Amino acid sequence: MGETLLLSVGALVAATVSGATGFGFALVATALWSQLLEPQVVTVLALVFMLSLNIAYLPFFWREIPWRRLAPYAVGGVLGVPLGAWALDVLPASVLRPAVGALLMGYSAWMLARVHPPALVLSPRAGQLGDACIGLIGGFLGGLAGLSGFLPTLWCALRGGDKTSNRALVQAYILLTGVLGIAWVGGLVGIDAQVRERLWFGAPFVVVGGALGLFVFSRLDAARFNRLVLWLLGLCGALLLVRG
Repeated sequence: MGETLLLSVGALVAATVSGATGFGFALVATALWSQLLEPQVVTVLALVFMLSLNIAYLPFFWREIPWRRLAPYAVGGVLGVPLGAWALDVLPASVLRPAVGALLMGYSAWMLARVHPPALVLSPRAGQLGDACIGLIGGFLGGLAGLSGFLPTLWCALRGGDKTSNRALVQAYILLTGVLGIAWVGGLVGIDAQVRERLWFGAPFVVVGGALGLFVFSRLDAARFNRLVLWLLGLCGALLLVRG
């Protein structure tokens, strides 16, 4: 009963957050589901649901995807996901969660305390190199724990840009790393009958939460959207740190 309730509530809340911000499903789901489920199962569930949500979001953001900006992220993600999947197979994912939680809490607190958030100005070459590095680390975290979206989101916020364009870039990146993650993690960890049963049970809650989150996103201006993302990062960081 406890696992069923946790799975349904986690799927609904995580999907709502994902719909509103464009990322965060794996962060919220990992923080909640890890209370009762083993890390490998949490990663598989998060990857499948996250991939499904991003496929559903695609019609809303397809025309806004900045393909040239996406390219270095994609290259890094293609290299990073297999490394993360390998680490998931040989290391407990919980080893990384306290460090990720501390990073999220510290960054969100620092950004929320600033009246005028900083903007990172880089040369085109340095910017592309930074994008590729963020893509690599994000891909690694995606293969390890389904956490591919938060670093590109932070990086895009630092570099500035339009809310919708940044959201579209992150959605496309998460979709790419999600497909790669399912391929690698599914092959190394496996998806058995028990996992498939959990996927079918959680799917309706993901659909409802995703639709609710998109409604919230459509009602937010850029400033409130950025603050919502920061508060979400801080909360998820606290949950991951406590769990770790």
